[in-house]
Amino acid sequence: FSPMQSAPAIATSIQNDTATMLAAEDFPYSINDEPTDEWTIEQLLHWCLLQGERRTNERRDELISALREQLEEGKKVLMEAHEQAVQASAAEDGGADDEVVDGGTAGAATASATNGGEKSTGTDDDVEVVGVVPAGGRGAGEENVQPADSSAAAPAKPSAAATAKPKAKTTKAAGTSTVYAEIIDGLYAGQTFELQPKPRSPCFIGRSAGKKFRDRGISMPQDGEVSTTHGKVEVKAGKAYYTDVGSTNGTLLDGEELEANVPLLITDGMKLLIGAETIKFTLG
Repeated sequence: FSPMQSAPAIATSIQNDTATMLAAEDFPYSINDEPTDEWTIEQLLHWCLLQGERRTNERRDELISALREQLEEGKKVLMEAHEQAVQASAAEDGGADDEVVDGGTAGAATASATNGGEKSTGTDDDVEVVGVVPAGGRGAGEENVQPADSSAAAPAKPSAAATAKPKAKTTKAAGTSTVYAEIIDGLYAGQTFELQPKPRSPCFIGRSAGKKFRDRGISMPQDGEVSTTHGKVEVKAGKAYYTDVGSTNGTLLDGEELEANVPLLITDGMKLLIGAETIKFTLG
């Protein structure tokens, strides 16, 4: 053979030479026969080649069968990963739809009735009090002031102190805004993460090294027992919750596995086993 020939080319050449020799040789025996002293050297070599060809074909069939089994197993793993990704995405979308925004219409109406016409606007974290609207008619920024009853007596002229617009004041809405996660046991023991989940923007925990895990969540790429996206910390109605999004090994609380995609209220000092990491949560 030429030294420049590749292995497949050499194998093909040997196969062709063997087929040519077998075709040329008049072999009067079966492959199942045992050689005797009456056999010629050519017949013995012919029989050995037939035996080798049979064993090669059997080995080939075994390898093909094993590869097919591996292929089917790989398909199952991919389908399971796909289903987990779909469930995680659905759980995230469902959790976003359930977010409760503080300082809504009902809160504004209650504040207006209690404070005699105060106009309040707010988000999930802050409530801004604009102040008391002065009497004497509708002016700029007085959209929520009800018109005076024409049958009522005219009010007395307000004093300068009463008509002065109080300085705007901002107060912090009640609720959890920061969750501290301290890894007290595992590969990442000693590390503490400051999680600041927002409505429709949870903090994710998992093995992924993606940006949203590194910047706003917890990334543990060295822990093989942690799923790529294992769980998330989210805020609902001012309270912090942890949700296992359908991880492979689950999340344990006091030795009991949490139900997947069911939010768990985070309490101060609560410990969860996520993969090989024991994480202690503290509310900020």
